Amino acid sequence: AFLCLEILTKHVIIVLERIMFMAKILVIEDNNEIQEILRTLLTEEHEVIQAFSGTEGIMQFDKGGIDLVLLDIMLPGKNGDQVLQAIRQTSQTPVIMLTALSDKKLISQYLLDGANDYIVKPFDLNEVFARVTVQLRQSAEKQPMEKEKNENLTQNLKNIQFDADSFEISSTTETIRLAK
Repeated sequence: AFLCLEILTKHVIIVLERIMFMAKILVIEDNNEIQEILRTLLTEEHEVIQAFSGTEGIMQFDKGGIDLVLLDIMLPGKNGDQVLQAIRQTSQTPVIMLTALSDKKLISQYLLDGANDYIVKPFDLNEVFARVTVQLRQSAEKQPMEKEKNENLTQNLKNIQFDADSFEISSTTETIRLAK
């Protein structure tokens, strides 16, 4: 029974690490092919939320919990400028602009208006992944994890319960405190 509990404990910890460290990325892009490329690239390590217009992007962002935004500039509905402005009114969530434009003056203006970074299309997938990773790392270093992500983070698996706050694994008969 103890060996089974030990194996289960390791499994629960792996699942919880994925839950706790998986970022929620909002991709606001009207091109279906680019959306699919980005979703495929990022889904293995992150949760990807898709929006196909600026208006839809703002609605998705306002639902909360977004850790990073990949934002196209040329969008139907509200354009990238307007979406960036709306996000910056309430949040410092990292925003990476996606642009087919190579106008350095315009790109500089987006950065001054609050964008954290930009990527010029067509883009290299390794570069996109690296830039996303860097922004998520910098964001995590600047602010402690959101309280809502830590509150009551309990994972249940059959009659075994793992509490991330106390680092305890409990069954109906026993409670084990894990080392942090």
